[in-house]
Amino acid sequence: MLIGCGTAAGASDSGTGTGTDAGLDAHVVVNRCGAVTLAEGVGCAVLGGPLVAPRDVWALRDGTIVASEMGAGRIVRLEGEAWIPVVEGLSAPIGVREAPDGRLVVAEESAHAIARIDRTTGARTELAGGLGNVTYLALDAGGAILVSSFGIPGAAGTGIVHRVEPGTGAATAAITGLDVPEGLFADGDAIVVADWGISEIRRAEDGTLTTIADGFDRVYGLAPDGAGGYYVGDHAGRVVHIAAAGARTVVIDGIGRPGGIAHDRDGALLVAEFVDFGAPGRVLRLDGAIP
Repeated sequence: MLIGCGTAAGASDSGTGTGTDAGLDAHVVVNRCGAVTLAEGVGCAVLGGPLVAPRDVWALRDGTIVASEMGAGRIVRLEGEAWIPVVEGLSAPIGVREAPDGRLVVAEESAHAIARIDRTTGARTELAGGLGNVTYLALDAGGAILVSSFGIPGAAGTGIVHRVEPGTGAATAAITGLDVPEGLFADGDAIVVADWGISEIRRAEDGTLTTIADGFDRVYGLAPDGAGGYYVGDHAGRVVHIAAAGARTVVIDGIGRPGGIAHDRDGALLVAEFVDFGAPGRVLRLDGAIP
């Protein structure tokens, strides 16, 4: 279900930190999306009803939208106007992706594991365990699973991105030296990751770990834009687009903590609005003139 969002008075904002900031003309929205600020030409809608601490969202190849409901221990799919459980009884699920064979891959933070989920039966099969506090997932070009993981929050330099072979479940360290890695994506042979612990976006390539953007407030969500840039969500309640050349645009501001960010089949931007542990949140769909 799409709950439409109208527009009201204008406002402006800009990003901060590494890169070139770009101010924006924006529309303040007060309706079922709440009092949020949108970049010029961007529309906002709510998909389905509230979810308990949603952390990630993903559009499957057939167009189905799924979300991880961390607070309820389940993965849900959008059917008409409702979220329908795909699997329940999971241990704090966060990252969710679709494997090449059509099954779902889920990172369960409290189980320290990633698992495969049969979308038809809901059957869970553990793929790899003992991975620490796993958070978000991505697939690289070769089909390997990348998963962010941390040990004790605040223990600087102990965060890891694991690379897990989908056939065997064997895990190796793809990136070390992070603090609390969260959202991530593969960019060719490189990996771009949001480091919650130091509020930075970092890029790992050829054994070198580089900060490519900062000035955030505890980053969670991260997604590529398909044109060399990316979207960042942080605890300040905003999603910021960083173009390949470095210019920043605040796409939406005034929401809960944006977690997973993804595109649906039509190119709209999906955002899992994680408000707090155990609290109701939403999945937002942003369309129109998405930067």
